[in-house]
Amino acid sequence: MLWLANRLGAAGAMYFGLTAFGRLWRVLALACFGVAAPPLMDAPEKSASLREFWARRWDTTIQCLLHRCVYVPLAGPPSAGGGAASLTAARARRRMLAVAATFLASGAMHCYPLLVAHGFAPRAWALVARMAAYFAVQGALCFCEARGWVGALSPWLAVLLPSPLFTAAMVDLL
Repeated sequence: MLWLANRLGAAGAMYFGLTAFGRLWRVLALACFGVAAPPLMDAPEKSASLREFWARRWDTTIQCLLHRCVYVPLAGPPSAGGGAASLTAARARRRMLAVAATFLASGAMHCYPLLVAHGFAPRAWALVARMAAYFAVQGALCFCEARGWVGALSPWLAVLLPSPLFTAAMVDLL
């Protein structure tokens, strides 16, 4: 039980740390460069669904990058031919692929620095596999939510319950 509390506490510390970093970044960008930087977070606590949490509110800088470089190229416009029903089905398949690839890319962006920092040691690979599993779980939950299989998930429960997968790698590698 203490292990779980430790990991959930680490998740909370990451959230508040990222929030503080985002605010500091905005102040520094304005003070040093006269640039009004966009907020790092867009009130993630107000998310009505898990998809809204990841697509619009959490780490908007990385979300924008992943949306432009991964999601849009894969989800693009539906292909011509086959009638309206097949266009819709084809677009839905591309969107599912794009969501999966986006979570895969985000997982890689989080895992790779840890592997490099720990010299690609076997222990690091095992912990990074758990971190990657967190992103797989989040992608699967977004898929289930989009299909209507689970209704609108509570974003905080969906993010926090599997968070030990993510935070274990961070805490154990320190």
